[in-house]
Amino acid sequence: MAWQTPKTNWATRYDAGGNYIGDYFNAEDYQRIKANLIVLKGMADELYSETTLPAIPDITAESFFFESVINDLERSLDALATQVHGLVPVETKTWNGNDDAPLAADLNRIESFCVALYGLLGRQKAARKRLAFTLGGVQF
Repeated sequence: MAWQTPKTNWATRYDAGGNYIGDYFNAEDYQRIKANLIVLKGMADELYSETTLPAIPDITAESFFFESVINDLERSLDALATQVHGLVPVETKTWNGNDDAPLAADLNRIESFCVALYGLLGRQKAARKRLAFTLGGVQF
């Protein structure tokens, strides 16, 4: 799975008539976040002990979004945040049925955390100390 550029500019907007013209969260957005969390897990597993993420289900345009699938994304953020060193603690939420749905600010928080973690893990991997020679490769 490859890293996909997160959307970090979610917005709530209305036109002059009061009609909503802002962003809508759909199955493609959910799948992008899910795929990026799996990429981040793989990056974290290269540097730290293996991280366990909740089973994040696939969602299609025909599927219904339940609070449990959004909570799976939030619990994945929690798991990665506790595993990775040097990460500023992230605020996560727990969603309940028949409550408010995630808003633009929530989606920006989730995707911005993914961007920050991707950059941090990339820098940590690049900064790992390595031997400048291969042991056993040359007679001393």
